[in-house]
Amino acid sequence: MKPAISFHLDMPEKDQAAFDGIVYTRLKQVNTIPSELNKQVMGLLALNSFIADNPFNSMVGSGGNFETEAFSTAGRLLTQELNDFIGSVVKDVDIDVGLDIRDDYTSGSAQRKSDLKVGIAKSFANSRLNVYVGNTFALENQNQDEDLLSGLAGDVTLEYMLTSDGKYRLKGFRETQDDLTFNGTIVETGVSFAVVVEFNKLKNAFRSRKNKRKTDN
Repeated sequence: MKPAISFHLDMPEKDQAAFDGIVYTRLKQVNTIPSELNKQVMGLLALNSFIADNPFNSMVGSGGNFETEAFSTAGRLLTQELNDFIGSVVKDVDIDVGLDIRDDYTSGSAQRKSDLKVGIAKSFANSRLNVYVGNTFALENQNQDEDLLSGLAGDVTLEYMLTSDGKYRLKGFRETQDDLTFNGTIVETGVSFAVVVEFNKLKNAFRSRKNKRKTDN
């Protein structure tokens, strides 16, 4: 009845050596100072970004975090309205549009990076085959033509339900994502097999369908 709520900042092990480990070292320092840790957690929850040591300095001068956050918030509101409109007009096809605006520090200084993300999903074969195709287009502070040509294939995901109830599924994917370790973009491809089980209690997940029918009878 008296839970002790605490926070801890961490990052994936594969990214801990990025920028010579400076970022990870700073995170470990923040974790040792309760007031600083709570401040950063609140910043991540409310603004989706860290808070500078002197946040007022970042709101003046060349723009900085405050300007980027303002653009990002406006972009989220705009794309949400656009997605609602597309959903009411286009049927049988799910179209998702997103605008990702953030500060990029890979060059050593803050540069605003804007990406337009577009995804289309559709089901075939009585909803047993789900196809998703997505792409990301650079809008600002990047070689836009090069990004467009290299990203024509984009992200592709194919998921097929091997059984009519959807319990056994086969999935193939091709995904692109930013990697801090190599300061660039990597492409991941693969195939996975999944078993999807619905249950109300953990013990029910291991009960066979035959036993379940006997219980129901």
